[in-house]
Amino acid sequence: MPSSFAALRIAGEARNETLRARLTVTTPDGSVYRDRGLRSLLRDDEFDALRGRIQAEALPNLTDLVSDWKQNCPADEEPEGYFDEFRSFLTAVGEDIGEEHPATEVVTRGIRQIHDAIQELNESRRQPVDPVVDTPATHAPKTRGKLELIFDDVDE
Repeated sequence: MPSSFAALRIAGEARNETLRARLTVTTPDGSVYRDRGLRSLLRDDEFDALRGRIQAEALPNLTDLVSDWKQNCPADEEPEGYFDEFRSFLTAVGEDIGEEHPATEVVTRGIRQIHDAIQELNESRRQPVDPVVDTPATHAPKTRGKLELIFDDVDE
């Protein structure tokens, strides 16, 4: 039977592993794939469990995740930069699982959805152009109204 201190340490490690996995899955963060120092904090079995959770929880919900990110993109932030970490996460997951894995198509579709979301956000944020429409002389009214006469002296 382990001592109380050992039991607390084991419980703390399990809680930390669960927290790390939950954060990586719910907040797509590919740093565990890119950062060797961060990766070294996870044992191989923890990293395998994380991979399993990503495949079981994040990948099946990519459409919802992309939609949530799109809706939460701050108006003062460039969509491209906002989605960088999410796209990096999916790219890292795709590289990790390899081309032959069944989830590769899901990852590819997720990256495409991110691209589409960025384009949609950029289009919706463009300043509307206020076109000035000139009336051709042939369509100009033949008689001038009283309102137009008020501005005659300004134009001269």
